[in-house]
Amino acid sequence: MFKSLRFQFLTNGRRWSSSDAAVRHSKRIKTGRERREHFNAHSRKVEGECQGPVTQEPRLPKKKVALYIGFNGTGYQGMQLNPTALSIEQTLFDALCKAGAVSSLNSSDPKKIQLNRAARTDKGVHAAGNIVSLKMIVEDPDIVSKINAHLPEQIRVWGYTHVMGSFHAKNSCNARVYEYWLPTYALMPPAPAKPIHSTRKLPTDIRIAGGNDNTAVGYISPSTPDEMVVKHAYRVNAERFEKFKQAVGMFNGTHNFHNYTISRAYSDPSAKRHMMEVKVNDPTYFQGTEWLSVKLRGQSFMLHQIRKMMSMAMLVTRSNTPLSLIDRSFEATKINIPKAPALGLLLDQPLFDHYNQRVEGRDDREPIGFDKFQSQINEFKREWIYSKIFETDRAGQVSLAEQSLSSIDDLSHAVAGVAHVAKPYEEGVVMLRKMRLFKEPIDKELAEAKAKLEMWTNEKKSIESWTLNWFMFWITCEVKAETQRCIEGIKKSNVLVAEAQKKVDEEDEKIREAEASHEKNAVDNRTLQKYREELTELLDSIFNESDFSTEKALKEQVDGVRADLEKIQKEDETIEKVMELIKKADTSLLEAVVELRQSNDNKTLSEGQVYFPQEAFDALKTAREIYPELPAIQSPVEYNKKPDDTGTYYSPMQRYLWDVRQSLKDLMHWCDMRLLDHMDDEAEGIVALGAKIDEYNLERRRLVREVILSA
Repeated sequence: MFKSLRFQFLTNGRRWSSSDAAVRHSKRIKTGRERREHFNAHSRKVEGECQGPVTQEPRLPKKKVALYIGFNGTGYQGMQLNPTALSIEQTLFDALCKAGAVSSLNSSDPKKIQLNRAARTDKGVHAAGNIVSLKMIVEDPDIVSKINAHLPEQIRVWGYTHVMGSFHAKNSCNARVYEYWLPTYALMPPAPAKPIHSTRKLPTDIRIAGGNDNTAVGYISPSTPDEMVVKHAYRVNAERFEKFKQAVGMFNGTHNFHNYTISRAYSDPSAKRHMMEVKVNDPTYFQGTEWLSVKLRGQSFMLHQIRKMMSMAMLVTRSNTPLSLIDRSFEATKINIPKAPALGLLLDQPLFDHYNQRVEGRDDREPIGFDKFQSQINEFKREWIYSKIFETDRAGQVSLAEQSLSSIDDLSHAVAGVAHVAKPYEEGVVMLRKMRLFKEPIDKELAEAKAKLEMWTNEKKSIESWTLNWFMFWITCEVKAETQRCIEGIKKSNVLVAEAQKKVDEEDEKIREAEASHEKNAVDNRTLQKYREELTELLDSIFNESDFSTEKALKEQVDGVRADLEKIQKEDETIEKVMELIKKADTSLLEAVVELRQSNDNKTLSEGQVYFPQEAFDALKTAREIYPELPAIQSPVEYNKKPDDTGTYYSPMQRYLWDVRQSLKDLMHWCDMRLLDHMDDEAEGIVALGAKIDEYNLERRRLVREVILSA
């Protein structure tokens, strides 16, 4: 499959099939009668009818609306639709269909009603207010009550607002407000150190990590009931509370939050986020425990960003670390920041200030805001969000082992849901690499054409400068002839540059189109790698130095596949370094030819010697040292007196250097063919390694469920 990709990009066109003709015909449907016939032919039959006339559902008008919702995220994988797990969005869509807000014709796919959410939430995260935009049937005045009747009590629809047709819940949202609740005992000074075990003694043991690579260094037991009594009785003092507020306040403004998420480099522009306001409210109390609420208002947030921000502020406060550490976390240095629990995080509401300004003063559209539902939302917060947060922390009703198993199950389902994208993604990567590889000779052709143009232009300028010398007057006729020859050379060079530039632009456009079509798989593959990495890390923490034979056997297989892949990748890296050195030598030789023609200096050398730029010599020497298998360069043996395609004649030295460049071209072709052979093997190795890791993790998941937790 991978090897067939080598020549796919050479095909620019395709044949039209009969299905294509049908599509073209459907696009030519113009009259009302034709449209009715087309609709009758393609509309659904009533369920249960297999024969007879087609019965159509009444077509009711839809309106673009902003739907106000709130939910307790416990038990859900998150807000966004996920085919492999239970999500808020899927539950809401099912209720909309059952209540009649979405027709049966559109019930197969949320995209048909343009369903979008203002803010995504992670697993277990709550939302007092969120906005979903969609096209909805609103003929029934009791539609909100009917939707809620089909929803569990932990998910509520507050109402809806008619919006402009261009409204998009995510793109029209200019800010989001989150709230994070934490017990003040999270700010207590560190307790005396507990014994650290090299392996997990019990499933409830907590993994302790250190270093920027998150390497496990040991395990400790969780807090005892007596220790929890002390924690719940703790009250934060004024000094510690003030330091926590200062720490939280340092997140205000625009910063590079690459350390507060995953898979984002410091150089990634998307790592910069603007926090409009982050503030801490005064303590409140629930069943004897003191709690703090932190409100965060920002334009947008990355994965785990808020939980890591809260964790950093808590750790700096409780360990009495200088606040300058937070400033350092915005710099390029990688800092490992743990995540605070998701339990205390909730989305308060998204904001649409810019959209509201657009509809201000209009009679047919209302601004978007939660104020009119505030009493309902406050009641829902008390009953379904705040109380659940406080009660869960107080009762400790979910053991760490059960939490781990739940996370393992969720991540396993998430990996399975996107694992299919690995092969098409790697095929796309190979395709793009080959397209760029085959474009390199065209880039070289353009560089040569520009060099020839530069040589002719410089020669013309040099000839024109001769006429300024009075003693050269007698050769004016010869100067005119040389000038005309230069003009012809410049014309031919311009034609070569234009032709080469056109080829380069065409190839660049093909690559851009391929990159655009590849982006969807790239996004899905990043998601797959994130889930796979988190699942592997979680299972690694449980199976440290395990004695299970099946786990060890699969681990050896994973290591074997990884070793084979690394061998291929290492050789590819070496070949790519060699190619860069060859390009460097080629550029140096080309510059030397231009310099020799411009200076008319052909380097006085002894008989049998040739001039060779030192930079080119060093580059080729280094290439030979790091890759001894590189073929030898064939040195030119004859002086070719013929002009090139622009009419340029070269001196023996210039021609020698130019011919050496042709030998480098053969060397580059040899490297290209080696890379082409390795690309397919590398892609297959990456897919095989991912599949083997998934097999390994599934076996470890089985062992956790059937052996470890049942012991």
